[in-house]
Amino acid sequence: MQFFVLLRLEVVEKHQQILLAEALYTALATGDKDRLTSLLHPDFEGEATAGLPFGMGGKYSGPAAMRRNFWGQIARHYVARAEPAKLLHLEDGRLLVHGRYTGTSRETGRAFEASFVHFLSFADGQISGLVQLTDSGAWANATQPDLQQAIQHTPEQHKPEQHQPRQQIQSHEFST
Repeated sequence: MQFFVLLRLEVVEKHQQILLAEALYTALATGDKDRLTSLLHPDFEGEATAGLPFGMGGKYSGPAAMRRNFWGQIARHYVARAEPAKLLHLEDGRLLVHGRYTGTSRETGRAFEASFVHFLSFADGQISGLVQLTDSGAWANATQPDLQQAIQHTPEQHKPEQHQPRQQIQSHEFST
């Protein structure tokens, strides 16, 4: 009987983790700061992929640091959305979330898409950690100007000179 009680508790815990993960992605998508605060454990630790633009890669201690310095930076520089596709419970108690980011750079208007894997940790019925792995190059490329478009929109005075083909010099024979 005790085995079934433990099994039931494990199933409930795993279901709660999925609900917390779904609530996290909904709160991020809607910008619901109050809901985000309630989902994150006071001892939350985040780690974002190294090489992300605007210095976003690295470690974040505490929910406020993650909200302001990571998710806030994303909101300042991008219109982006994390779209989870698969959730998988790991043996160590974490939840692996696989999905994709889609969005555009606010500065350039360039679109991007990047796969992600998030490892979510849990404590006391809240999310206590998030480790993010993503394609930092896709994020960075979206912030770079489109060179072809930049050339087409270059003001006349800055366009390279248009050279006319050299005129043929006629050769003459001189008699001496």
